[in-house]
Amino acid sequence: KLKAAVDAVHAQTAVSYSREQLYQVPCPAAQAPARWGCVTVHLRAPQAVETMCGHKMSASLFDQLLSLCEAHVSSLVAALQGQTQDATAFLRKVLASWEQHCSQMVTIRSIFLVLDRKYVMETDARSLWYAAGVCLCCARSLASLLTSGVHQDMGLSLFCKHLKSRPTLLSKVVDGLLDLISCERRGESISRSMLAGLVRMLCQLKIYHTDFEALFLEVCCHCGCDGIITCSDKPLAQESAK
Repeated sequence: KLKAAVDAVHAQTAVSYSREQLYQVPCPAAQAPARWGCVTVHLRAPQAVETMCGHKMSASLFDQLLSLCEAHVSSLVAALQGQTQDATAFLRKVLASWEQHCSQMVTIRSIFLVLDRKYVMETDARSLWYAAGVCLCCARSLASLLTSGVHQDMGLSLFCKHLKSRPTLLSKVVDGLLDLISCERRGESISRSMLAGLVRMLCQLKIYHTDFEALFLEVCCHCGCDGIITCSDKPLAQESAK
């Protein structure tokens, strides 16, 4: 049931089981074992994930979940290659894929909440998705994202890994963002919400400073902006004021 639920989340199809069913898997009279990959456990306790964690199978459960998520993220990012040559349409697709990934990881974490809260906190494993401090999906201030010290959890790490493993794709994203900023500074109409969303994505993936900042500062010099936060928060503030 757990693997089927993760597959359904990734495929954006209806999950065949309710969250209660995923948390509480009744034992048949014969107590037949439930299987997920190489993990087998007789479900004697009412909560499936908690039962597996209680049987010291947290590491196996986490590793299999990691494999499922990595395979999906790899295909999600790979699908961005060869997209339309239109820069705006491409950036819109990138943002849609990123938002889809965020939404799916929130759902997956809610299913594996016991694993995330117990196993992850007791080991060096990464959290499934960031859940404390600044809310990544709701944070409005670029300054807060740059200074919050948000660590990279499993979901962020996977997306960052596969995006950076395709330098041409990442360069296309950065170049497209810089073109958008240049157009906006010339007074042209752009999608400021898309620009804001993509800048937040770079910040959350911790690649803003390494792959974007230096080039962005050059744009700031040409447009007369007085700093990174001022320049990039301006469209965010204007969007929030609407």
